[in-house]
Amino acid sequence: MSHLAKVTRLLFWALLSNFVLFGVTLTIIGATIPEIIRGFHGVCRDC
Repeated sequence: MSHLAKVTRLLFWALLSNFVLFGVTLTIIGATIPEIIRGFHGVCRDC
């Protein structure tokens, strides 16, 4: 990557870190949603 300009490298790392952060966030949300739904189902008997 030494042949890329400094601005291009910064944009690359910013984009890569954005994808990593987005992926981690969606993984955490996807793992907790079923637990939230199960917990709500115990409270609402008519649902």
